[in-house]
Amino acid sequence: MQIIVETTVEAPIEAVWRAYTTPEDIIQWNAASDDWHTTKARVDLRVGGVFSSRMEAKDGSFGFDFAGTYTNVLTHRLLEYSFGDRSARVDFTETSDGVHVKVSFDAEEENSIEQQQNGWQAILDNFKRHVEDHQRSGAEPGAQANMANAARPGLRKYTGSCHCGGIAFEVEGELDSVTTCNCSICQRKGAMMWFVTRAALDLKTPESAMATYTFNKHSIQHRFCPRCGIHPFGEAQTPEGNAMAAINVRCLDEVDLDALSVQAFDGRSI
Repeated sequence: MQIIVETTVEAPIEAVWRAYTTPEDIIQWNAASDDWHTTKARVDLRVGGVFSSRMEAKDGSFGFDFAGTYTNVLTHRLLEYSFGDRSARVDFTETSDGVHVKVSFDAEEENSIEQQQNGWQAILDNFKRHVEDHQRSGAEPGAQANMANAARPGLRKYTGSCHCGGIAFEVEGELDSVTTCNCSICQRKGAMMWFVTRAALDLKTPESAMATYTFNKHSIQHRFCPRCGIHPFGEAQTPEGNAMAAINVRCLDEVDLDALSVQAFDGRSI
């Protein structure tokens, strides 16, 4: 099933297209609520090019990479892309009232249609406000953004597993920072967590090989191996209903842990 969100932006097509496809603009509008933000973005605007946006809760509790590959690019008219096993299409149509932007995307099964539609619509509404505010001020969209966010390392695919190999997986994204947490379970596990979309995680072993532990609000599914006891990742949902995964980077192959930026989250106080 496909979900559609849409809006009309009162601005020239050149400004609308630029704001939708430029990293320094994306980091300003790409959030569904005020307590979330995009900290960095990367765009390789061509067929086969990849894009990614690092989306994080402002309190540091969650974060994930929304990433995909462009499958069709028609300047000022159309963007099509795949992300995980899903796809999306963005149509740009000039009208007498401005530019009509319609986003069509494949629904996922873990969250309600209403949750998904509301989350994507909120982001598109932010996009509309961003472009129109810059049009009224006479400034170029993204002109005051931090230009350092425009150049980022490429996406990489990592392999990972538990100790005995009973759970094996691949995950794709930009790994440059991780989160540690002092809640009752994270402190005992000593995990260093990298948050990605669930679509970026490709499980290579049967789900039946995993065991699951939940506690407190039971909102996070802590996956572990019943044989060796290692916890390679957890699964949960963002406030907008997007499925995400918390990868324990200690379970990834060929990662220099000392090179990663570490953010501490006070989960104990929640």
